[in-house]
Amino acid sequence: ERLASIGRLAAGVAHEIGNPITGIACLAQNLREEREEDGELKEISSQILEQTKRVSRIVQSLMSFAHAGAHQHSDE
Repeated sequence: ERLASIGRLAAGVAHEIGNPITGIACLAQNLREEREEDGELKEISSQILEQTKRVSRIVQSLMSFAHAGAHQHSDE
């Protein structure tokens, strides 16, 4: 039961972080495409995209952990 609770918590945290990160990534992508002539802004938006990808990978790891915990709990 405790492992299942941790899995639900991880899934909730992943969802709450994942949604805003997706929005930030979309805005950075739009900024990069709309301001291609501004090299500095393009570089900054690229850095934002790289960091949002990094956070997304962490969120995916949390989701994998949550699903693994749910499967382990259901197998018991």
